Amino acid sequence: MRAALSRLVIQSGTLLRTIARFPGVHYCAKKVGAYILPAGFREWFQVRDGVGKGIWLKLNPRSGDPYFRGTAETGIQNLLRDYLKPGMVFYDLGSNNGFFSLLAARLVGPAGKVIAFEAEPRLGSELLEYIERNDAFNVRIVQFAVWSQSGFVDFHSADQCISPDLGLGRVVLQPTAKTVSIPSICLDDFVQTERPPNFIKCDVEGAEVEVFRGARKVLTKYKPCFECEIHSGENGKLLGAELRDMQYDVRWYSASHFFAVPTNPRIWH
Repeated sequence: MRAALSRLVIQSGTLLRTIARFPGVHYCAKKVGAYILPAGFREWFQVRDGVGKGIWLKLNPRSGDPYFRGTAETGIQNLLRDYLKPGMVFYDLGSNNGFFSLLAARLVGPAGKVIAFEAEPRLGSELLEYIERNDAFNVRIVQFAVWSQSGFVDFHSADQCISPDLGLGRVVLQPTAKTVSIPSICLDDFVQTERPPNFIKCDVEGAEVEVFRGARKVLTKYKPCFECEIHSGENGKLLGAELRDMQYDVRWYSASHFFAVPTNPRIWH
């Protein structure tokens, strides 16, 4: 029963949200939906269209329809399709539900490698499930926060009622009763023992400047492409200016996303 309802909801998500806007309907729909399909509930679905067609994901039926339809962040999907080649190495900073890691794994093939960094402690076991379900055994999960220094940081997990897919967790500078201490890694340290990246995707809920500070040597020496979601105008100006100084061509393709390509790329695999 729940599986059938899940499929109905995810296939009709746009229509149901439109209906729910009518006066009096929204409150009832929210209550009924939360009872039948609670915030933490996920069901297996296969991506229907787009670059990632065929990938299996566990999705919340009430919020996962963009992934199901293949329309989630199409800008990033297209960049991966255009730039990732067999044998390359992809670093996914903030892997969340694993969609982009799995898409990259398909594109780089068995000779390539994907490193999926995810700070949210509750997502580790699910990411392992995704790897097994999709036979994506060129993906390695690293349950660390990517930061400016290696060590430990305080992490505030997302409220699942507000963020059903747990995508809003973030590193904080001051611990509270709601934070947990988790390990952190800077990329300059990480590449001492791992293959360096050809492409970095960064979605770290406001920590993008700290990530950059811990990856200067990686960017300078290995010249990877760098896609980043920006969570403040100040962060965007700072990172854009610094990357241009490092001889990157910075292209804003949405109000909150840029793609940086080295003007003098290093050719390696």
